[in-house]
Amino acid sequence: MPYFFFLFAICYSDYFSVQVKRIVRFVLLIPPIGMIFFVNLWIIFPNLTFNWQVMFAWVGPYFTLAFFFLIASYVSLFAISRG
Repeated sequence: MPYFFFLFAICYSDYFSVQVKRIVRFVLLIPPIGMIFFVNLWIIFPNLTFNWQVMFAWVGPYFTLAFFFLIASYVSLFAISRG
């Protein structure tokens, strides 16, 4: 979910070119895929352990930057519409 929310914010805001958006969508996948190595996926799932600190290390910046981009887009749109 944080990955898709951040992608939505990047695509919604006009701060990035199309080339940067193409590159960013693959680079942003590195932390979610990397989480596989921080979760102990043994054969039996009831013993599943999860490393929350590692997840918060990338989810926090994703949400923070996404909110920043969306709020900045809203403010610029509001400023343009007011004239």
